[in-house]
Amino acid sequence: MRRHPVDLDELHAGRYHDRLVDLAGRLFDDAKDDPVDWCTVIVVSGRACDTVASYALHCFLEADGQRSKPRLGNGQARKVREVLRSKKTVNLKPKSQRASWAALSDDRITRWPDWIRYVRCVDRRNSVLREGLLPSRRRPARADAVEALEVTRSLCAHLGRVLSNEPLLRDRV
Repeated sequence: MRRHPVDLDELHAGRYHDRLVDLAGRLFDDAKDDPVDWCTVIVVSGRACDTVASYALHCFLEADGQRSKPRLGNGQARKVREVLRSKKTVNLKPKSQRASWAALSDDRITRWPDWIRYVRCVDRRNSVLREGLLPSRRRPARADAVEALEVTRSLCAHLGRVLSNEPLLRDRV
């Protein structure tokens, strides 16, 4: 497999989810039929999802501060900022992150058609990171990596559509 360097510091600076999605695709294309390769694709795809969710929340939080009447109160906005500054994963799976997302964007992410697949991919990625195995205790296969890439691309497209619907953020998409 070819090496694909990624500067992890760049991930926090902006739209680096696009680069991670591309990287995951290249890793998939270069993969041999080896569970380690599929693990790598699953993890990089998951990181792309985290990064796009973080980026979108940052954008909406910034736009909320520009509104004459913000959607979030000071306490809620402070909590979102703390999550975004912390080392915690932003993946919209936790109820508190979904609530903040819904308040800021008017999007009910659980109504997105790929929501259940996304939650499954988050769980797979976390299990692969901890144990190198899927939650079912089996080694990842090509189909798992395919699903991770599909869901990642779908999430990026969905969040991009939501961002483009916000007049204060159209230049961010």
